[in-house]
Amino acid sequence: MKNKFAFINKKLAAASAAVSGVVLAGAAQAQSVLPIDFNMADTNTDIITVGGAMIGLAVTAVGIKWVKATFFG
Repeated sequence: MKNKFAFINKKLAAASAAVSGVVLAGAAQAQSVLPIDFNMADTNTDIITVGGAMIGLAVTAVGIKWVKATFFG
């Protein structure tokens, strides 16, 4: 019995190879962007600050939605 999806499988394999080639090229470039003396511990404060701000904005948005739903319903 002939596989009806053989053409699709070939195109899928070609697309997958193309995408993985692009991803691998991007990963190689990303490794070369960081400075030699990069230390992840130096970014800890920045990550905590941005994360706290995102959580604060999320709490504010949910609070506004709750007030709108409660009073304007």
